[in-house]
Amino acid sequence: MSNRRQISDIEAARDVAANIRTVSLSLDEGRTSFLDDYDFNVDASYDSFISLLMEAGIADDDAWDGPPSDALRTAANPVLADLNMTIDDVYAHAVKGRRFFAQTVWERMRKAPDVPAEASRDYNNFHYSLEFLGVPSGSEEMCALLGTNMPEFKRVDRNFALASAFELFADHQILMQQLSARIQLKYADQGLAGRFRASEEFLDRYEKGMRQVNEDILRIMEKSGLNQQDVSFYVSARIESQSATEAPAGPKALH
Repeated sequence: MSNRRQISDIEAARDVAANIRTVSLSLDEGRTSFLDDYDFNVDASYDSFISLLMEAGIADDDAWDGPPSDALRTAANPVLADLNMTIDDVYAHAVKGRRFFAQTVWERMRKAPDVPAEASRDYNNFHYSLEFLGVPSGSEEMCALLGTNMPEFKRVDRNFALASAFELFADHQILMQQLSARIQLKYADQGLAGRFRASEEFLDRYEKGMRQVNEDILRIMEKSGLNQQDVSFYVSARIESQSATEAPAGPKALH
C-alpha cells in the first residue's frame, strides 16, 4: 500500500469517528433526525470505521468482533489523538448510535404494511444491528430495547423475513430476464444450433444464480425460524397475485 493511500484511509477513518461521536452527542441532546440509513451505515458506523482502519493496515479481521482489543487500542489510539478520542470512545459512541438505529428501523418495520416494500433493506439493517449490539433476536433484552412484545416481534419479523426472501427470488428473475435477452443476441446469427447454445448457457447461469439465492434465503430462515414450506408457499402466493406481465419469468424464457 502506498503511503498516500494509507494517509487517505486514516483521514477517512478519522472523519467517520468524528461522525460517530456527532451522532451520539446529538442523541444526548435529544436531536434524533440526522442521517438516513445509507449515510449512517457508510459515514457514521463502527464497521465503516473499522473497514477503513483495515484498509490502512491498522486493524485486522478480529477487529469486527466486539469491543476493541488491547492490540487494536495500541494501533488505533494514536490515529485518534487529534480528535481527543480513543477507540473505546468511538466504540461507546457507536453502540449508542446503533441502539438508536435499531429502534428507528424497528419502528419503521412495525408500522409497515403486511407486505412491506424494500423489506430486505430494513430486515438486514435490523438484524445486523442486533448482532452488533450482542442482543439475541427474540430475547427479553431485545423486547425491552425495542419497546415491543414477543407476539408483535414474531409477526413483524416473519412478515419482513418472508418479503425479503421473495425479493431475493424476484430480483434474480429480473436479472435472468435481462440476461436472457443478451444471451439470445449473442447467438442470434447461429441458427438452431445457436438457440441450443443459448438455452444451455442460460440454464447454467440461472441454476448458479439460484444456488446463491437459496443460500441467502437459508440464512433468512435461520434468523427468522421460517421453514422451506413457509417460504415456498409465500413466494408462490406472491407470484400468483401478480399479473401475467409482472410475474417473474423462469428458465423457459429461451424456449
